[in-house]
Amino acid sequence: MSNRHAEELREYLRRHHAQEIPEFDDFLEQVNTLYRLRLKAEESFKTRKHIAKSRRGALPLDWLEIDAIVNPKTNAPPETLITRISRECLNDTEDILGNLRKVLIREREKMSLGMVQQVDAHCLRWLSRQPGHDAIEKAGAKQRILAIVRREDFNTLENRVFKDFLMRCSQETAQYLRENKGSFPDHPTTKCLRRLQNLCGKGMRDPLLEKVGIIRALPIPNYVLRQERRYAKIWKAYVELIRQANIAERLWACQEEVKATLARLRKETQKHINPKAKYHCPIWFNPLD
Repeated sequence: MSNRHAEELREYLRRHHAQEIPEFDDFLEQVNTLYRLRLKAEESFKTRKHIAKSRRGALPLDWLEIDAIVNPKTNAPPETLITRISRECLNDTEDILGNLRKVLIREREKMSLGMVQQVDAHCLRWLSRQPGHDAIEKAGAKQRILAIVRREDFNTLENRVFKDFLMRCSQETAQYLRENKGSFPDHPTTKCLRRLQNLCGKGMRDPLLEKVGIIRALPIPNYVLRQERRYAKIWKAYVELIRQANIAERLWACQEEVKATLARLRKETQKHINPKAKYHCPIWFNPLD
């Protein structure tokens, strides 16, 4: 059993430039395999809803499908959550980086009398308390009064989610490329992951995103995250990343059992995919949550 704690794993999953920890990488690869098994079972249920009562319960998976996941062929890199995100969200990520959503906020501050465009009741009360008979005298020697100033603000909930999404994708892509780019340097999947990694790095260096706050817990989505096309896709992928990270944190306490389960699946697969096998019974996978 490892001496490392789940809190260290959580921090490793969140960091943008984390030092490589092979122990965590090996474990996360095992969790990804379990995640792919459950995801494959859910995809099979979509087209064959007669095989189970509900998508939320245990779902069956044929041994041939299990074999394709636990013993992946060497002619292509494995399919994982981050590869799917790279295909589905790459263009939207690039689009958002080029046009971050912003809001206009109103602030009160002293400004030159000739530059004033808007005042409110608070500004007028402040002005009435200043000595003088008219606005010019009340503005004083510096000719400045309290007025409304409009500024662009990028520190919105959707941009905080987007920033955390970039941080998590950066870690996931770095881990995936460490494991697969040596074997598949020119594969379209590897190229797509490399593009996403570059976009994440570009986003984290963006001065506008540097001023955006950090999210500490999964928020309740606002209208933009639910309805705006680009941010809605990012939100969906972000929730999947959070879900996978939470599963990894919970499974860290039983990492030996995870390793043993996958080893046994790999061993038993060869028996069950044999055409001469006496029984051909699927395995039922419970939700990882």
